[in-house]
Amino acid sequence: MIAEQLQSYLTPLATEQQAAAASLWAFAVNKYAEQPIAELCMTLQNCHGFDTNCLLYAGWLASRHVVRPKWQQWQDACDSSRYWQHTFVSPLRNLKRIIPARAAGELSAIRADLAALELSCERRQLEVLVATDAHMAEVSTTVRGTDQNCIQNFARQNLLAYMTCAQTGAQKAISLTASAAQMQDYGLQLARHLTRPAN
Repeated sequence: MIAEQLQSYLTPLATEQQAAAASLWAFAVNKYAEQPIAELCMTLQNCHGFDTNCLLYAGWLASRHVVRPKWQQWQDACDSSRYWQHTFVSPLRNLKRIIPARAAGELSAIRADLAALELSCERRQLEVLVATDAHMAEVSTTVRGTDQNCIQNFARQNLLAYMTCAQTGAQKAISLTASAAQMQDYGLQLARHLTRPAN
């Protein structure tokens, strides 16, 4: 059963999905490099249990004028991403954290290898989200509009719907503690920065 589930996530992406995955990866890398996006994402991940990749995915959807305002629309994405995160990304991250950042010699090389594997798995996790996206086209709303306030509003709706879904379907192993007010605040902050035009 586990092998079958894993294989479903390793199925190669269709041609159109490959382009979307490349776009999502570029968006995630570029936005995560901007401050205070990384700090906000890490706070939401480390303090409240949300997934940074899903937060960035919500912003990317908004940049493509896709809105999913209901938490039920995020169920497949949450489930798939959670599985990939807990099966691969988190274990690698935890192993990497065991080795001090200032380690020398062979330990330093092992830490670097683990960091590279973690990044590779995070990229694959984003591809899993894109693959899930193909099954969710019927529950997405594509809205045309180039106004920056509109795109920011799309991002806020996506972020709040994702966070609500993550809280609703959270596994007991994760502590998701953000209150509705905190989610509103973080959603607004992150939406504003994720949709900020590039300099």
